[in-house]
Amino acid sequence: MYIAIANSILSSSNSGGAPVSTDEKYLISDCVIGGDYKTISYPIGTFITGDRVTYVLGNNSFGLVQGITTDINIGIDIFATGVNTTDCLDNTLNLSANVIAPYFSPSITLNYILEPLNSSFVSTDEEYTFGWGYYYEIYYEYINGDGDPSSGNTTLSTTGVLDNYNIAVDEQFQIYQDVYSLDGNVTSFNASGYSNNPSIVNTNSFTQNECSYPYFMRTLGSQSGSTFFINYTSDC
Repeated sequence: MYIAIANSILSSSNSGGAPVSTDEKYLISDCVIGGDYKTISYPIGTFITGDRVTYVLGNNSFGLVQGITTDINIGIDIFATGVNTTDCLDNTLNLSANVIAPYFSPSITLNYILEPLNSSFVSTDEEYTFGWGYYYEIYYEYINGDGDPSSGNTTLSTTGVLDNYNIAVDEQFQIYQDVYSLDGNVTSFNASGYSNNPSIVNTNSFTQNECSYPYFMRTLGSQSGSTFFINYTSDC
């Protein structure tokens, strides 16, 4: 059981005259894999409800303090981030490719796009340099210069970094554009692929499945302790 209050002090008026406890344990709600977990004992008032904390739970993870627990079993060791909130994530972003090949176009265009959904996504002075990459295979059919139907395959793949950025909410920011020219005019196409795991300076990333790492927490700088989730297609 747990009591959803913080900084409580146990009453010294008890019938047995037992010493007053100076420690308390906390119940943590995990933000990556889900579930509730208890902590080891800390001096009373070390954490309060809503504190965002990190810990190791098989893998590194983070969660929110939900309150105090009276569970006597051994729990996890938690570390403060300096953030107090009711939300696991401060922002969610979509990272995706938009493949365009208008009918009878002589080329196929891939726009690689990053879009924040909840708040602006900002890095100044290379504080949170964003490393990205993608791999897409495209099958296409087209009419060649002789007027005959033909087909082909191409791979569009590249990597890069964004040192500084200030992307507003719902802005579809074009990270990169790839253009593949054809030997004729396209009549149909099919594209499939994935994004690399993004790498972001001064953050820790977290996983649910040991493959993609879409959860991030900034660990240094002006936004330290803030969190975001990047929704992207991985090669898992």
